[in-house]
Amino acid sequence: MGQDPLNQCTDAGAAGCGTDGTCNGAGACRLYQTGTTCVAASCTTPTFTPARTCNGTGTCQTVTSSSCSPYACGSGACKTSCTANADCVSPFICIGSACAPNPNVKVQYLDAFTMTPTQAIKPHFQIVSTGTAPVVLSTLTIRYWYTIDTAQTETTVCDFATLGCNNVTMTTVPVSPVRTNADSYFQVGFTSGAGNLAAGGSTGEIQVWFHKNDWSNYNQSNDYSFDATRTTYADFTKVTVYQNGTLVWGTEP
Repeated sequence: MGQDPLNQCTDAGAAGCGTDGTCNGAGACRLYQTGTTCVAASCTTPTFTPARTCNGTGTCQTVTSSSCSPYACGSGACKTSCTANADCVSPFICIGSACAPNPNVKVQYLDAFTMTPTQAIKPHFQIVSTGTAPVVLSTLTIRYWYTIDTAQTETTVCDFATLGCNNVTMTTVPVSPVRTNADSYFQVGFTSGAGNLAAGGSTGEIQVWFHKNDWSNYNQSNDYSFDATRTTYADFTKVTVYQNGTLVWGTEP
């Protein structure tokens, strides 16, 4: 079975699931066997169509396509994780390693201490939703980028927060490698007690600040996020917002 010594069987090609160019051992030409791929799997984001196979009797079997959403389709299969927004189907974005809804948030900033040099940096914030779904605040963090100028330990302070200072977390973090006008950032986050940011809503004011423990001066004029003209709350892209560590608002230095 299989050989065709008289050369009577032609290979019609797997695409049609017809004869495969060999004998079936029963006096006839053999058909492409069950499971032979007749049409390769394909992707047309966000739709994945699995490979079609022959049924052994001359038919290329039909299959059912499915959506990969929120993931994109690539390399003959639905993606199951992401490293970039291109791995997701719009309007989903890559957050961490998962495709998730864009939180559609922005930060508004005012500077409460515009003089420089200064012993304290006082950026005040509020996060505003521009989306149609609530966002869990504990997944969001704000970063204010600055230069420490002289290496010292620092202390963070919350004077007032509409959400309650007990629901606000703060830390200062050194940046490595150093970026233009930023060797540190002041990060503000939220506890689970902060709840959700309502669709179209705002966190209200978050009045926070920080200083060096020896009260030595900062030169704010070379700080990436500093803008002395911001004396009322307004959108500001030099203060960045992240969801689960992924940038969702603003531009880093």
